[in-house]
Amino acid sequence: VDLITVRKQAKKSFEDFLALYHWTELVQSSPLAVEQSVYHVVGGAYRKANITTLELRYNPMKRNRGGERDLDHIIMASIRGLDRALLEYPVKAGLIFCLDRTFDQTLNAIILEKAIAYRHRGVVGIDIAGGKNPDFRYRDYTALFKKARKAGLGVTVHAGEDDDWESVDEVLQYLEPDRIGHGIHAARNAALCKRLAERGVLLEICPVCRWENDWVQLDDIREELATRVLELGGEGRAAAAREAILETTGRAAWSSAWDRAVRRAAGRVADALDAEITRTARAVRLPRRRLRRHLLTNAERRAIAARLGTGGGTFVVALDALEAAAAHVADASVLEKDAHAAWQEALRTVARRLEAGWLALETEVEEEHGRWGSELEALAAWRPSLWPIFVVWVPLAVLLLWLGLILGGYVPAPAWLAARLGF
Repeated sequence: VDLITVRKQAKKSFEDFLALYHWTELVQSSPLAVEQSVYHVVGGAYRKANITTLELRYNPMKRNRGGERDLDHIIMASIRGLDRALLEYPVKAGLIFCLDRTFDQTLNAIILEKAIAYRHRGVVGIDIAGGKNPDFRYRDYTALFKKARKAGLGVTVHAGEDDDWESVDEVLQYLEPDRIGHGIHAARNAALCKRLAERGVLLEICPVCRWENDWVQLDDIREELATRVLELGGEGRAAAAREAILETTGRAAWSSAWDRAVRRAAGRVADALDAEITRTARAVRLPRRRLRRHLLTNAERRAIAARLGTGGGTFVVALDALEAAAAHVADASVLEKDAHAAWQEALRTVARRLEAGWLALETEVEEEHGRWGSELEALAAWRPSLWPIFVVWVPLAVLLLWLGLILGGYVPAPAWLAARLGF
């Protein structure tokens, strides 16, 4: 069970997270196992969560043990499981075949051909997912994805999760997807977000999955920030006077909520770094007095907070616009609808920019760990100095050996030592 279970206390990398699927794929590598898996996933989603529309994605080539099982048998088994679930439950469901970034184009082309062949049997789209591959380029799959769209398949692509916003930009430019899996790093580029919105490309964002990948847990801080935003709305509605409404939902309140979230996140990052430094130091038996030199100083903690807060640049700009709109609406009459509409739009913009700022903060948290990687590696490579051994212990060992030989009668003792020992 531990081999296929994600535990909250385990701090795993993205590749470690993907490695959990290896054992799942082996367990499911038979027609019977695939059929049962699809059937129980669709049926269980309806029974436990009342989910009536579901797309189940998987890579059939990772379920046939490298060709040991016939690929068509695996696919047909998944379709049988899907058909059984559709007969027994009031749901709409389809299958998405995943191409893999670690596969070459020949293997991925075979998966695409299978998706097209079974598009009338429940296969509704294709995807690209999988671990990192330095030789992989999204643009190399332009022709394959064009063929998939021409065949009537939906297109979704994993990007912007373990890599930066440039991957989302490349996918949008060359593959023209209907949706993008995760895509959270797109928040770091405003122009890219605008193009995503203009083309109507949806981002499939899973907060839980993102949280499990993080080396620092920020879920409770995000929830507190979201709760504070809702509280501001409630306090604004409860306020009677216009001045009280503007003050409650004004710049100071938003800025205070954001600053508190940044401070808490920075403190948690700093504590996590100190803990990792301490663990590494203990592993190499670093003396405590030397360990204290490696722990973060107050200046370094403040620098971390400053770096995490840089993602809120667009949020600050939105606050400036809100402040200007609030000043205008404070003197506006009830009949000046445009002024009130501008203030409401400024509030919505602030909320959107706050969300984008938080996503950027999460990205900065990941990058912060990388910034300290070289220091952690240097600390892990530390070894005790050998000069005390040669300066102190080697001469002492020679002296003791010499005395042993004298006491054993193998070597004559010097006159001064013989007189002292009574020889």
